[in-house]
Amino acid sequence: MINGCRADGLPEPEFDIQPSMFSITFRIRNNDGENRASANGSVNGSANGSVKNIEKQIMELMSGNPNITIQQIADALRTTTRRINNYIKVLKETGIIERVGADKKGYWVVKGKLRNH
Repeated sequence: MINGCRADGLPEPEFDIQPSMFSITFRIRNNDGENRASANGSVNGSANGSVKNIEKQIMELMSGNPNITIQQIADALRTTTRRINNYIKVLKETGIIERVGADKKGYWVVKGKLRNH
């Protein structure tokens, strides 16, 4: 895919890897010869790759404000609460973060560091 884009003089595709899916965005030329984004397609399944910047941002927000809510994280990162919940689930399962206490009265503990694959 990357080589095909390069050969056609287009930007490399953008990969967005999430816990339960990934998407690839290709840029195509419009009639004026300018590049623009095409529609995203997604494939269900898992993919191993480098740690997403969004996970680091979530951890930074939690470290800066252990009482931060998922809604506040989503607002700060300009994304959905569903997406944040998916990332938090993975971070919890890997032992990187922990929720102490109840949903409303609890707080976040960032216990580990992310590893780049």
